[in-house]
Amino acid sequence: MNQLRITKYATLCTALVLFLPMVGCRRQPARSAREENGGVAVRVVAAKRLEMADHVSGLGRCEAPADRLAALTPLVEGRVEKILAVPGQDVAAGQPIVQLDTTLARADLIEKEAIRDSLVASLSLLKSLPRTEEQEAAKLAIADAQIAVARAQSLVDRLRPLRVRNEVSEQQMFEAEQTLAQAKVQQRAAEASHRAMMLGPRSEAIAESQAKIDAAEKAVAGSRAKLDLHVIRAPIDGKLDHLICHPGQTLTLGTTIGQVVDMQRVIATAWLPIRVAHSVRAGQSAVVSARDRSAPAEAAEESAPPAQRSLPGQVLSVSRVLDPQTGNVPVRIAVDNTDNALLLGETVEVSIAVAEPSDSLAVPRKAIWSVGGDEMITVVRHGKAVVLRPRFGVVNGDWIAISGTDLKQGEQVILEGAYNLPDGTTVAIAEPQK
Repeated sequence: MNQLRITKYATLCTALVLFLPMVGCRRQPARSAREENGGVAVRVVAAKRLEMADHVSGLGRCEAPADRLAALTPLVEGRVEKILAVPGQDVAAGQPIVQLDTTLARADLIEKEAIRDSLVASLSLLKSLPRTEEQEAAKLAIADAQIAVARAQSLVDRLRPLRVRNEVSEQQMFEAEQTLAQAKVQQRAAEASHRAMMLGPRSEAIAESQAKIDAAEKAVAGSRAKLDLHVIRAPIDGKLDHLICHPGQTLTLGTTIGQVVDMQRVIATAWLPIRVAHSVRAGQSAVVSARDRSAPAEAAEESAPPAQRSLPGQVLSVSRVLDPQTGNVPVRIAVDNTDNALLLGETVEVSIAVAEPSDSLAVPRKAIWSVGGDEMITVVRHGKAVVLRPRFGVVNGDWIAISGTDLKQGEQVILEGAYNLPDGTTVAIAEPQK
């Protein structure tokens, strides 16, 4: 039995020894045959000089500027009476959106106006002169006092000679003189009363009444303002984005019931790594790319990328605070969105030009291949593959700037078929591209 196992093992080893050289012989002639037929087939493209600008790129999200997004909130508590605008409607600043019930507010205004009118009437009465009848009564009082003085004076004049002849008593003469003095006092009092009547009110009284009227006017203005607050108006020009209230619903103070958005200008906030964000400055040009919703629907493959639309923008600011979750730097870019190409909250691609364009030798990015982290390109010279290890620079779309090699403009760079192709391999150009 052991002898049989040894024999089978020896037979297997012999077969393997004979098989391995055959495999090697089959692979080697295959490459030789390919070279004999004109070399390895490759596709090439000519290196060319392009105006290349250094860009940094990243993903961002569209937001509304602080002054272009306004919330609709009631400033007074009230019941919804009418809806005066519908979502999607263009509205102007100050345009009524929702009307609240004004029954209580109107009653309060009427009360305040009545108080003010009463005070105004009181001041008017205070400033007015006595009526003609009252003035006539005062004049009659003066005339009556004058008659009394004349009668008393006549009596004194008659008694004075008699007193000299001692024909009347001293007491009788005294009483006549006192009656005359009293009549004169009454005359002066009547005249003073008439003058006071015609002088009008005191300035202090007028000032007091006017102050009360001013306070009442302010109360009326406050009531009118409160009444006007029962109309919820659009804070800015824009589009009524949504509205979440209904007739009969009671709104509490400060409840957000909708918002108005002005989409003429949008902020795209991108989050960039620190290593690239340090080269971004306010005022730099940028391009914001988003899905083109206006592109016609086509019967394309599901794997085909959606049509993109690029909009020009400008860097507004670079934050000095890192995002706590990603460690990236928020960069805000202003974009003109007059044609409503962007939506708030939409994810966009952002590319920022961080340097002025310069003339550079460039090759397609697809021409780069790498082994072990070492990136290379392969060019065709005299029908042979020549491997170059350039320094790569600015990326502009599908092209990348290179330097540090003897590559010349117009030389053929292998686009397909260069991976792991040994230096000096004979190649055959399949379909040259320009």
